[in-house]
Amino acid sequence: MADFLVIQAKDVAGMCTNLARIPINRGGSKIGTVIMKKIEALVMWCHDREREGQELDASAFDRNALAGYVKRSQLDDAGDQPSPEPPKEFKVLKWVTWIRKFETYLWQITGKNEVPLVYVVRKEREPDLPFNSEEERRVYAVNQMGDAFRSDNARVWNELQAIMADTPAWTWISKYEGRKDGRAAMKALRDHYDGPGEVEKRISYAKRELETAHYKSERVFTFERYVTKLSEAFQILEENGIPKVEREKVDLLLEKMSVDNTEVTAAIANIRMSPHKRNNFLLAANEVSEYISVVMPLAASDAGKKPARNVSEVKHLKKKPKTGKGKQDNGIDISDMERSFTHQEWRKLSPETRSKIQAFRKAKKEK
Repeated sequence: MADFLVIQAKDVAGMCTNLARIPINRGGSKIGTVIMKKIEALVMWCHDREREGQELDASAFDRNALAGYVKRSQLDDAGDQPSPEPPKEFKVLKWVTWIRKFETYLWQITGKNEVPLVYVVRKEREPDLPFNSEEERRVYAVNQMGDAFRSDNARVWNELQAIMADTPAWTWISKYEGRKDGRAAMKALRDHYDGPGEVEKRISYAKRELETAHYKSERVFTFERYVTKLSEAFQILEENGIPKVEREKVDLLLEKMSVDNTEVTAAIANIRMSPHKRNNFLLAANEVSEYISVVMPLAASDAGKKPARNVSEVKHLKKKPKTGKGKQDNGIDISDMERSFTHQEWRKLSPETRSKIQAFRKAKKEK
């Protein structure tokens, strides 16, 4: 059995081909595809047993083991997957998100020990706790020693160094640069950023973001930026153990809005009256966003200038907005500019007519 450790599974096909070329009376043999695949499975099993420090007992290679390793061999033959991309940046406030992405990245890379590279930075776990998958079992079974581990450990260090070199996190891992100890560096990062002090900083930041978030108009602070600010704060709170339920999120979304527009105000009231919408932050945000995109003025650019009209708006500029008794715009009655327009009616009006109606209402309100 130990002889199978001298070769890799990928060598079996060539070995069978070479044996088939030798005459039978000189020790040659023709090995069919089925047997060849079973030998590949056996080679993989032997290497796994060695990595896990288990005895190469042939009786342990039973039908279940054979079936599992044949399946793994088939998956390996399915073709190369696109190279994964590591997280490109590190932000202290996004530590929980970053560490999750980095570990996912390591799960997609096979190390020298023929298991996902995440085994280098695996956390300690309860010995009696069941594994979620065979892959997870293998990640925890492989020994963290030997030449293969040292090579994988150095590779993890190189990945961390490339990301952390110009960030505040470098302070906590720079001492491991000399020996390229990726596992020790990751432990130092976890000890610091998962510590109570850093967790409290992230929670305090998220709460301040929620306190200062406010929406008034697209020209002051766009609704998209407003929702993004809220969403990021909610995510930080959830990642650090104090999530908000959907109703709390929707209430904060609506309470922080002070919009002087009857259509948007009506949309907000409609959400408050709907149990389904009031318990779904994404649904509520999308509905308000849709109304705002129709009835609120366009956002100003960073320089404070009005942005250029898009193509769909230009084609309407040739039309003169009609006001007065019986007048219409795109089939919509606009003789009474004080009346409430439905969402569908407002969509059909030309941008110039919408602006004129809003200016008329604003002037009347001021009087």
